[in-house]
Parts: sequence; C-alpha cells; structure tokens
Amino acid sequence: MSRIINDNKQTSFHSFYLAIALLFFVGCKTSIIVTKPAEGYVPRTSFDKHVSVINIPLQIPVAELERQANKYLTGILYEDKSFSDNGGDNLKCVVKKYSDIKFKAAENKINITIPLDLTGSYTQLGMVVDFKGTLSASYTTAITLEDNWKLKTETRTQGYEWIRSPKIDLGLFDLPVTWIVDAVLSGQKDFINKSIDQAVKDYVNLKEITQPALDALVEPIHLSEYYNTWFLITPLEVSLTQLNTKNNIMQLTMGLKANTETFIGNRPTKPNISKGVPMTVAKKPEEDFSMGIVTVIPYAQASEILEKEFVTSGYEYKEGKYTIKFTKMGLYGNFDKMVIETGLAGSLKGTIYLVGIPYYHANSRSIKMKDLDFDVESKNKLISSAKWLGHGALLKVMEKNLVFPIGSELDYARKDAQTYLTNYEPVKGVFINGKLEKLETSDVYLIEDAMVAVLNVGGRLNVRVEGME
Repeated sequence: MSRIINDNKQTSFHSFYLAIALLFFVGCKTSIIVTKPAEGYVPRTSFDKHVSVINIPLQIPVAELERQANKYLTGILYEDKSFSDNGGDNLKCVVKKYSDIKFKAAENKINITIPLDLTGSYTQLGMVVDFKGTLSASYTTAITLEDNWKLKTETRTQGYEWIRSPKIDLGLFDLPVTWIVDAVLSGQKDFINKSIDQAVKDYVNLKEITQPALDALVEPIHLSEYYNTWFLITPLEVSLTQLNTKNNIMQLTMGLKANTETFIGNRPTKPNISKGVPMTVAKKPEEDFSMGIVTVIPYAQASEILEKEFVTSGYEYKEGKYTIKFTKMGLYGNFDKMVIETGLAGSLKGTIYLVGIPYYHANSRSIKMKDLDFDVESKNKLISSAKWLGHGALLKVMEKNLVFPIGSELDYARKDAQTYLTNYEPVKGVFINGKLEKLETSDVYLIEDAMVAVLNVGGRLNVRVEGME
C-alpha cells in the first residue's frame, strides 16, 4: 500500500514537471501565421504641385519698333483728290513718306520724326498752280498697358521743320506757299496721329511679344537622368508692368503665375497655351517661386538598410525571459502607409507586419516612420499568442531604427536642379536663371517599387529674352 502511494506520488511529481516544461516550451516557442496585407498604390506621376511666380524682364528695342513702323507706313500717307472736299478748300495734295521714320525713347514716351514729301495743286479765281515741298514732322506717342492685353496709345503733334519749303513756280520767280501746306497739315493732323497710333498698336502686340517666352517656358525640363524626373510649368495668368524706356529700350516685366509640378517617368505633356493666358497690369510682379526636387528610394534599397540593422547584425530583442531574432525585413506600400514585413525566430517564430506613415525628418535629413503599429491581424494574433510582444515596446525600438538617410541624395538632386536653373536655354534666345534658397515643405509618396521624397524648395526664377528666334 505504501509502495502504491509512493509510486503515485512519483508519477504526479513527474507529470507536474512535464507540464511546467511543456508550458515553458509553449511560452517560449510560439509560432504565428499572419496573412500578408495587400500591396497597393495611388496611381500618380505628378508630385508637389504649387503655384509660383516667374519674373520675365522683356526688352523691346526702339530700333525694332522703328523698323516695324517703317514697314507699316509706306508710300502715300494721305491723299486729297478734289478741290471741293474738306469744306471747299480748293486744294488737292498727296502726302508721302520721304524717308525712314526715326524713333527715340525718352521719359517713357516715344518721339517720332517722319520726313514727308508734299505735292499738290491749289486753285483760286479759276487759276490752278502746282506746288511741292519736303518737311520733317515730329510727334510724341505715349503707350499705356491695360488689362486683357489691351494697349492704349496717344500721339500728339509736336510741329514740323521745312527741309524744302513749298513754292509755286510763276516763271520769273517762286512764290512761297507754306501757308497752304500749313493748312493741309493742320487739317490732317488727327488723321496722321491715328495712323501712327495704329502702327504702334500693330507692332506692340503684347501677346506676340510674350508668346515666344511662354512657349519656351512650358517645355518640360528634364531635371534628372538618374531619377528620370521632369519639371513642368503651366501658365495660369500673366501680369505686366507699365512700359519704361531707357537708352532707347522699351522695358517691362512679366510676372507669370503658374502651376509648377514635378513628374517621374515619361516626359509630361506640354501645356497647350495657344489660346493665350489672361493678363492684368501690375505695379510690381511678385517673387514667389517654388519647385520640387525629388529623391527616389527603392524599396529594395530601403530593405537592405533594415536587413543590415536588424538581421545581419545579429540584433536580438529581449522582453523579460523572451528573446526574438529577426530573419528578414521587407518594405512595400499599402496606399498611404508603409508595410514592414518582419520575419522572427526565437521565442516567437513566423512573420508579422507593421504599418506606419513615412515622413521627412529635416534635422536628420532622413525618412522616418510615425504612427507605427502592428497591422490588425498581426495585433490580434499577438494578443492571443504572444501578448508580451504586443504592448508596444518593440514598436518603439522599431520606430527608432526605421531611418533612411537621404541627405546626400537630396544634395545631388538639388545640384542637378540648379544646373537647369543656371543660364539654361530651352530655345534659342531664352535663358532661365534661378536660385533655390530655402526648404519650404516636404512630402513622401509611395509608388510602386519605391518611396519618393519630394522637397519643395523656394527661391527665385527669372527668364531673360535675348534675340529670340
């Protein structure tokens, strides 16, 4: 009887320790199977869209205006074919341009000199006499810009000087008849003034002057061959300052308000501005230019960083009596969130998934993770199988070490972009110059195969137009 009792005690003792061992084994060697979260991305090729202002100083040589006016005003400028018209002035005459018109800019006005040749006939008391003469007439034209590409001109007569006074040939002597021509010019000054106004308006076509520069600016700029990034300017509105004349140059500044966008991949479509861009008059254009510089970090590259940090380094995470090692680390996107695929061995075996939101950390010039957490299924499985791991300590360790330095890549991207903003000539005679000065905002996007860090950099951008073809 005693032996049976002792045998039973010994059996119970062995069972107790076996149960403890089994519980320890189960507690320390838990396996977990979690369904992999779906991989997905927001379809996008455009990043970092901003409204910017680009200043474009424009210069119109007065010599060019002179050339166009001479092209427009040719031959006969005025002709009176009847003695009886104009209130019965008994005068017929033809006014022709004698030689080239001369332009000179001064005090925000254009002084115009027109050499004129006059021939005509005058009748009085049944007698008809012919006359001819040559003079230099002076005019002043003021040009004012108005909204919607409108131009207001006002030409005023400033008098004239005779080069060859008009005379009537009476055989034995010539009779000066300047008073006749004075009457002609006085009566027709409004007509001539309007002709000059029309000539100026026809040449100083603001749309035509600015269109080549706009056409050049909307050409997509290939910022980086390495990242295959593009920069695109889409005009929204043009503001122009009033004309200013200096050293026989008509000057104005165009402030182009535009969307600036950064693209990755194929060359973006050039904006169609053939219908023109709305225009307003401004005292002074703004200076508020922004562009996005892009750094692309492939998931494979980021995963290698994590592999070195957590796997090949032999790093162990300990939580009391539990220890886990990392067997693999991988990254991919789940729309706006990053998924970190984490393989485990040791006290917990299997694969769990963490999700977080990538962001740019300015001080460390790196991409980090915020709001890191286990995905829903991983969290539920940990609660039931390895509660010790699900309380957040591992998340803090992981969040601290999920760091992807991009400082050198940003320097490269910025240098690359600055190259295209230093005397860049998209078309003959149009030069783009800018300076990237300050970081304004930054965003991180998830695309297929990579993270895209886009830093919005503020600065200034100017466009110089010289002898554009």
